[in-house]
Amino acid sequence: MISQRFLEIKQFISPKILWGCLAIVQTVLLIVLFLSWTPVQLSMVVPRSELDHWEKIVAEFEADHAKIKINLIGLENIKGDITGKIKEVCALAIPDRSVCDLIYLDVIWVAELSQSGQLLPLESRLEEQNLQDFSQPDIQAGQYQGHLYWLPLRSDLGLLYYRKDWLDQLGVAPPETFADLTRISQTLQTQEISDWGFLWQGEAYEGLSAVFVEILQGFGGFWLDLEQQEVGLEQPAALEAVQFLRETLGRISPPQVQNYTEAESLTAFLAGDAAFLRHWPAALERIKASPLQSQIGLQPMMLHQPGETGGACRGSWGFSIAKNSRHPEAAWQAISYFTSERGQRRFIVNTGFFPSRLPILQDEDLIAEYPYYEHLPQAIEQAVSRPPLPEYAEVSQILQKFLSLALAGQLSPEAAMEQAASETRQLLGWE
Repeated sequence: MISQRFLEIKQFISPKILWGCLAIVQTVLLIVLFLSWTPVQLSMVVPRSELDHWEKIVAEFEADHAKIKINLIGLENIKGDITGKIKEVCALAIPDRSVCDLIYLDVIWVAELSQSGQLLPLESRLEEQNLQDFSQPDIQAGQYQGHLYWLPLRSDLGLLYYRKDWLDQLGVAPPETFADLTRISQTLQTQEISDWGFLWQGEAYEGLSAVFVEILQGFGGFWLDLEQQEVGLEQPAALEAVQFLRETLGRISPPQVQNYTEAESLTAFLAGDAAFLRHWPAALERIKASPLQSQIGLQPMMLHQPGETGGACRGSWGFSIAKNSRHPEAAWQAISYFTSERGQRRFIVNTGFFPSRLPILQDEDLIAEYPYYEHLPQAIEQAVSRPPLPEYAEVSQILQKFLSLALAGQLSPEAAMEQAASETRQLLGWE
């Protein structure tokens, strides 16, 4: 009976109408499935100071990727060591999953996390030509043992901020050499225009290592030569670098810089305590909100001795994927979005950081708004990397310990650097 009834109905319905009805039913079912499908949940830890910016960018990403949600975790920057804290949080062991699906961190930790098997290689997910627009030293820094584990978002490097109005009063250009820095600082102090000349980060933490890398480069020295397995801390250039920092104390730098991180040094600079500040691009947000904004200039931190070439410390940040992430493909979609030209443009507009895609730095409209962009590609190319070692944290702590003792006058530069070099060789097995 039913079969007979179906045949009678079929006689009155053409095949086109029948298939059309089936297509509509299928479409409705797919829509229902789509709407009921639980979005993929990704987690990402960021510095709390960047949280507001990331919320805007993540909202834009989620609008374009309705089935991916990113849970942001803001981490306080205690004692200036935000990069190390993020590394520790993302390395926490949780069975079958990662605290961070997207690992957003300083490039100095790539070797450690790669060597310990916590990151997924990225090269299979992108074409070679997709890397051409990026800063190539940043791309190289994101590699470990022939694999790319980290893709750059921003090309951080050390900067020297200065009071343009005070230099204009003296009729001098920003310093290029250490002697220039000392002379201009002392002139400003003598004329009672400024209490101090030069602010920097002297607390025993990663910021001190970054400062020393720049001063060391300016004197023509090196920290570690990985190919030759050589430590350069006992060599004359390193001793000159230590001595220079010691001599700034109480002379052109307030003695309390030995307790300064990025936060304290920037606060003192914006309070008008000094003419020069060594800092990162992260300082730009507070500077732009300051009444002194129009009176502050900047240049890459490339001070040097005559005959030497300075170099700013490379502190670039970017993305990796946690090896035990449950959603690596979704994490890659987020990384691709954030590091794209569109994503990087949105990020720098919100934050003031420098993009890792060099063509953005050559944008004429951006150069007109930020004249210092014109010189950044060369500075990024010449930036000095800290040693890309799995043992980097321990190596840096050794330097910080003995450099602090030298700055405090508890050890001579020679004795401090000799002990630092000896402990470093012992740690790395280079003896």
